[in-house]
Amino acid sequence: VQKLLDTKPRIMAFGESHAQKDGPKLPSTTKRFTEGMLPLFKGKATDLLIELWVANGSCGKATEQKVATQQKAVAAPQAETNQNEFVTLGNVAKGLGVRPHVLVPPCDEYAKILDAGAGDVDAMLQMIARLTANDMRTFLEKTEGKESLLLAYGGALHNDVSPKKGHEAWSFGPEMEKKLGA
Repeated sequence: VQKLLDTKPRIMAFGESHAQKDGPKLPSTTKRFTEGMLPLFKGKATDLLIELWVANGSCGKATEQKVATQQKAVAAPQAETNQNEFVTLGNVAKGLGVRPHVLVPPCDEYAKILDAGAGDVDAMLQMIARLTANDMRTFLEKTEGKESLLLAYGGALHNDVSPKKGHEAWSFGPEMEKKLGA
């Protein structure tokens, strides 16, 4: 990690595979990152962007509930502890002096998901990539000229710099690689 930090990166993105209900009974990637990797960034990282999205409360209760119901179907095969482990990750980050951030979709993103019908999973994956890239751009603008490091943590397909054909819209990787000259 120190070799990477010596290059003074602005953003470091960590991809993970969401723990599955029927997966091996081992500590999840998120738990291992929280306990083993995140502490290495104490005093070095300023912010942590977590792939956990939270409703902003202004899109209407019925709309937000419909999207939440669709999201539950996507998360059904995942371990029930996933969301709590992401919350724990944010809390541990805060305790280390790293500001945690979550994704907060604007109402038009909810509309895209609801309008997608059977393509709602694709719409959710695209939304995650768009929101993450937007939050990263905002971080870069706000911290220009400052010594700051944003850690991004979430699904590995979102930070893939060479996404599979057909998955390009699910990844912020190529945009950030181009923007940061990596």
